[in-house]
Amino acid sequence: MTDKTNENEQEIPKENKTSEAKSDAGDTNVGKSEEVSIAERIETANLELKKNLDFKAKLLDKEEKLLARQEVLRALGGGSPAGLPTQKPKEETAKEYADRVLAGKQ
Repeated sequence: MTDKTNENEQEIPKENKTSEAKSDAGDTNVGKSEEVSIAERIETANLELKKNLDFKAKLLDKEEKLLARQEVLRALGGGSPAGLPTQKPKEETAKEYADRVLAGKQ
């Protein structure tokens, strides 16, 4: 047999369990390297979570400012027709034009 594994086989990840089994010398540092890697992962996850929460807080502040500005603009009304398209005058029929012109001569 060969020591090569089949490329199609999946490698089963080892669990990161720490054991504190005491040896004859009373050494309780068995598994400490795994604890460090887990602690580093937790620290990294905490930093990323804090960064995301700060970003969300900034977005909420911006949204609150925009909503407050919109409320102020609504309160001011803004009913000025400036910049809006003007209404087209009603087109007169030939009869209405004739009546208006003849009425002006009298």
